[in-house]
Amino acid sequence: MKYLEKIQGLLPVGYLYLILLGLLKEGVMYYQLGLNVLKYSSLTDILISPISDLSSSPALIILVISVCVLFFIFQTLLVKNSHKNWAQKILGKDRFNPNTDKKEIKSFIFPFFALLLAFELLSIFVGRHRRRQYRITKNHQKQFCV
Repeated sequence: MKYLEKIQGLLPVGYLYLILLGLLKEGVMYYQLGLNVLKYSSLTDILISPISDLSSSPALIILVISVCVLFFIFQTLLVKNSHKNWAQKILGKDRFNPNTDKKEIKSFIFPFFALLLAFELLSIFVGRHRRRQYRITKNHQKQFCV
């Protein structure tokens, strides 16, 4: 029950992130064409655009899933080895001592993972649209290939 309440608390944050990511993605893409994305797009278009862009390429799905898996492995290694010197350097010797509860360490690491994932998605979408912008300005034939 406790986890369900946490998920319910995080859903509005994810919803707002999808809106901001969609606005940024669509804004970067259509800015070079001189279109105002807010006039011609509905909220549903803006919400679905990051998800549809992500699911359009298997390489992007694999990249996002692999980052999530790598972070989970990294988190597990840090929690198991929190008493060792190298893990204490990463976690910070001032914050945690070797006897710190494992749940506390996980709750400390999770916000960093969320920011990492948000930055990863944002940089992927901005980079892809910068490439599209370059192709449009240089008038290449494959303007909208991914």
